[in-house]
Amino acid sequence: MLAERAFPNPYLCDRHFPSAWRSPAHPALLMGALWIARGSEPAFLLSIQLLYSVVSALTVLGVRRLSAQIFGGRAGRHAGWIYMLYPPSIYYAIRSTSDAALIAALVVWTPLLVRSASESRSGVRPVLVGAFIGFAALVNPITIAVALPLLGWQTWLARDIGMRGVLNTALTGAVAVTCVLPWLIRNRIMFDEWIFIRGNFGTELMAGNRGNGHAYVGPDCFYLNEPAERALLEGLGEPAYNRHCYGRAIEWICADQGRFQRLCGRRILVFWTKEVFWGRFAAASSVLVGVPLALGAVGLLLGRRLGNSAYQAILPVLTYPLVYYITHAQARYRFPIDALLMTGIPIVVVSVATLGRKALAKNFLRSSVSRSRNRCERNEIDVC
Repeated sequence: MLAERAFPNPYLCDRHFPSAWRSPAHPALLMGALWIARGSEPAFLLSIQLLYSVVSALTVLGVRRLSAQIFGGRAGRHAGWIYMLYPPSIYYAIRSTSDAALIAALVVWTPLLVRSASESRSGVRPVLVGAFIGFAALVNPITIAVALPLLGWQTWLARDIGMRGVLNTALTGAVAVTCVLPWLIRNRIMFDEWIFIRGNFGTELMAGNRGNGHAYVGPDCFYLNEPAERALLEGLGEPAYNRHCYGRAIEWICADQGRFQRLCGRRILVFWTKEVFWGRFAAASSVLVGVPLALGAVGLLLGRRLGNSAYQAILPVLTYPLVYYITHAQARYRFPIDALLMTGIPIVVVSVATLGRKALAKNFLRSSVSRSRNRCERNEIDVC
């Protein structure tokens, strides 16, 4: 970007091909940090680490506030500590070139901000929240899968407060679209056709759905590393190649629907259980990740009894992974919604502790009554 070759195709960087496969916001942040560092590598790495430290701290605060909104302030404080010590949150916070930590912060704050915009009495907050959602979409369009159901849910709830809530939600959505529109116009100018924020759905779909497709597609098995595919990409151009891949994937899915369904099932399993850490600690990392996620899911289900607030976390958890179930899954794809699941852990711990105390108290009372009865019988006292 500093060499005035902004947003080239990631597989044809040496050809200077323009690309719509990358979202603009995260590379722009990296470019800004590099510009501030004046090309110095140590200063650049330091600035990026400082940026992601702030992002990670904001994520912890978002987890705390969202959990407090659903379960109460004490649960929120505990949820914040749990997420701060959650191994993947530490792991991705130091992977400075990955956008996973940034997406996690955007995902966890979206439910809070959408609700505040819907309940606002002025038009300023919906505008600011709409700009936030637009920026999140420019970081990664997957955040739209979080924002859209929340906007719909808040519109449904806004019936109780009249048209003001509906208008606030509509204004939020309109501002978000306005923020995204310049990038869409850029794509129209560059490719002479309308392309969404990231125009690579066809390639992602074919990555996991072809003759030798895999549920988990890592850098070592992505088909665009093959010379023949790169040559085809260079010959057709990005938009035509994306349509070509989409057609190949749909053709394969229609021809082998049974295998596609099995792959979708495996992708769901990979999405929720794939370990984050590698090497000899892979099995331990799966436990460290899987147990908190399971507890968080149970906590959110329990939170439904406390009112509609729990759906702020439940809806994104349901809608966010859908695209990965039909394309391909990786461990880092799940990480952004881990923060939402962490909000439910304290209520599970409290519930288990409460049940444990009740069970202990019941056993203690039962044993006390039994001892008293035995003592009375020995002393030949009529208990009645």
